[in-house]
Amino acid sequence: MAKALKKVLLVDISEKWPQRWEKELGGKVELIHELTIEGALQSFAENKDLAIIVTIACMASDRPNTMNMVSKFRRNSRKIPIVAVSQFPNYRKKLKDAGCSHECPREGVVGKITELI
Repeated sequence: MAKALKKVLLVDISEKWPQRWEKELGGKVELIHELTIEGALQSFAENKDLAIIVTIACMASDRPNTMNMVSKFRRNSRKIPIVAVSQFPNYRKKLKDAGCSHECPREGVVGKITELI
């Protein structure tokens, strides 16, 4: 019997980056890509077996706006690694203050996922 792949929830308004990450990860994990905060919250509720959550700081905005979502994730799951993704260290800090346990720029997502699985 094949071992089930670990699930990673990606919260990102971009199609390009998640496609790139999926290609680079080469089937090591099952990626669930959500384009909206609402979709991410729904996927979180429906997938109790998530191994990692990766979220960008700014969804359809030029300012960080995913902190409330991260706080909801953290309230409902103390153990799951949540990765804050932004080119700007101060944006990543805002997400870490909201409950993210890890951080990296977009170019570091594949390495961070690989490290955490």
